[in-house]
Amino acid sequence: MRSQTITPEEHQDLLQLIDMVELADGDRLQNLIQLSQLRNISLAELMKQLQIYPQSVHF
Repeated sequence: MRSQTITPEEHQDLLQLIDMVELADGDRLQNLIQLSQLRNISLAELMKQLQIYPQSVHF
């Protein structure tokens, strides 16, 4: 998009993909919270045990 080579249709596809990823991330987080509650540990501790680390965002 920065180079203005994306078509309006491609832009709409991109927005739909972003929505899909955000929904999947939300579902994943809900599942991690439920698992941490089942194990009676904090979400941070669960993520540490499962070796799940926040991803860096690069622009």
